Amino acid sequence: MIQVDPLNAPTRNPETYPGDIPTHSYLLCGNQYARIEPVADRRLSQAIVYDLSGDVVAEAAGGNVLPLNFVLLRLNAPTMNQRVAVLSVGSNAAPSQLALKFESRNVNGVVPVIRARVRGVAISYSAHLNPNGYIPAAPVHDDAGNELVNALVVFLDPAQLNAVDDSEPNYVRVDISAARYPVTLDNGERVEQCALYRTQHGIIDPKVSALGPFFDATRMTPQRDVVSELFGNEPGLRERLGARTYDEFRQKAPELSMNFREILEELHLKCPDGLHVSASAGLTYGESGSSFDTAPELTVDFSLKVVLPTPRVVTRQGEPIVQLSRGARLRRLGGQSTS
Repeated sequence: MIQVDPLNAPTRNPETYPGDIPTHSYLLCGNQYARIEPVADRRLSQAIVYDLSGDVVAEAAGGNVLPLNFVLLRLNAPTMNQRVAVLSVGSNAAPSQLALKFESRNVNGVVPVIRARVRGVAISYSAHLNPNGYIPAAPVHDDAGNELVNALVVFLDPAQLNAVDDSEPNYVRVDISAARYPVTLDNGERVEQCALYRTQHGIIDPKVSALGPFFDATRMTPQRDVVSELFGNEPGLRERLGARTYDEFRQKAPELSMNFREILEELHLKCPDGLHVSASAGLTYGESGSSFDTAPELTVDFSLKVVLPTPRVVTRQGEPIVQLSRGARLRRLGGQSTS
């Protein structure tokens, strides 16, 4: 397992924002994490967890690779069906930032984080300044329908969800639908609903490349370059803030954060994020439907007994079930008529 130091979180070390984000799915276990490999065409409960240490899950001591739901149960943590999918486009994808948020709020830090790609969403920077000294990321609508890659979806249980909500005073959690913004997980599964944190302040108008939009979630511009390019392109902002360099800006961040967004607005450097959100339903992964992009199309040969995917109109609570029509049960499988 890979060790995580919460002291390296962007909140504590602003210049590292958005933090050291893995390019693979992972299971955070407090201050360390293990690699997850989702299984194609299988729901996430059957994903495989690798590189676990025996002191975390005893069964891993023999070098075994273990199913994700089994690991969650062994850690006395809610299973996948009880968790809410939240798309992260900034530091909430970094193990160090998540570990710090949960540790500081005395919340269980066992969290599955699954790599994904998202169509129609890009990353820019929010029109506010975090008092800790960085300009945070924000999701934005992309009219061209480009695909954001290497994004990470964090699956939070109710206590963790409340903790992250509490840590995001400048954002509001909203839901997006697959119809507008398809979110495809690494197992090929397209989830019908996903949440994300939307900035309440709009975004900084991306007039320079350092401000986005970005279509690779792991390749955002470093903070030093963001501020330097912004100051170089907008001297009026530099003068209004009374900071000429990144180091001055970071040192004065607690003071500057109080009127940073108002100055951006006065200089016409703000614009809306353009996102289209759904009415918040707060469905868990088990409650929401999904489909698999990679699953082959199935045709029916009535000379055979076949099993087809269960229609999503059936409430299945995320569990695999088979639905048979009454006619198929009687004619094909020898079932008995019931009243």
